Amino acid sequence: MPILSGQSLLLPPTAGLELAHAEPIIVPNPAPAANLVYLISGNYYEVLVSVQVTLLTSAVAGNRTVDLVYGDPSGRTIAFIPPAGTHPPSQQLDYQWLLGYSGSLGGPGVNFLGPCAPIVMLPGYTLTLLNNNAQVGDQYLNGVIYTQRYPTGPRFAETPQTLAATPVAF
Repeated sequence: MPILSGQSLLLPPTAGLELAHAEPIIVPNPAPAANLVYLISGNYYEVLVSVQVTLLTSAVAGNRTVDLVYGDPSGRTIAFIPPAGTHPPSQQLDYQWLLGYSGSLGGPGVNFLGPCAPIVMLPGYTLTLLNNNAQVGDQYLNGVIYTQRYPTGPRFAETPQTLAATPVAF
């Protein structure tokens, strides 16, 4: 049974509800100063349950903010969740977004906790952790995205049926 059965989500009719499962996805650390991006593959419709990541900022002056951005295949932003505070230079802070969480905690030099949007992400959608004012030495570390996955495609495969031969009486 899907763990998100209490959510009112509009899934396409081809979503394999009986095969839904939750899965953690380890996201490779991007290059320094690059944003962390996760692309939804063509195998699943996905609902974001949580995102966890650590950001280590360089000593270069200037506060940073990390936004969680949902994008469609054309590059348009469909949801944007800003942090509760700023991230000072020379600090390592943890960021976490949770589905069903309604508040927002954070501040300068404090770990961040915020909500996820209950959006069904179709193949080609992206999740981006956008580091505003990123500096050359800034680095995302230990990114984990936890999603509820619903297989795409036909829900039941067609299998040929063997017909039983009926004896004919003469």
